[in-house]
Amino acid sequence: MDAGSGELVSRIINDTSIVQQVITSYFPQFVSGLLTIIGVVTILLMMDWRMTLLMLLTVPLMFAVLFPLGKRMGRIARKTQDETAEFNGSIQQTLSEIRLMKSSTAEQTAAEMGQQGIDRLYELGLKEAKISLWSAL
Repeated sequence: MDAGSGELVSRIINDTSIVQQVITSYFPQFVSGLLTIIGVVTILLMMDWRMTLLMLLTVPLMFAVLFPLGKRMGRIARKTQDETAEFNGSIQQTLSEIRLMKSSTAEQTAAEMGQQGIDRLYELGLKEAKISLWSAL
């Protein structure tokens, strides 16, 4: 698969944005959540250790359900990144050759290709939203 310059630029920008989001948002939330869980479990153990151990036995069950959802979400996220990069590359190429597109009356074809890219991104977004909804339940 030959990646055009627009696609490479899009991948660099999107991947950098995702890494920045992980570092600035998700990592601090993870650390904060981990400390909260440790504190809550400690307090629960002091209050009623039997009930706490019973509650903690359900944790592997939750992981058994959430882990496959996480894997599916990861696959969809990678597909979304690929599709976004391809779409952005296509848009950049179309815009850089706009005069050629107009002179060869290829505007309709470019518009159809753009709509197909938007539709694919929309479908991936719906899949991601459905999985997020299931993991929230």
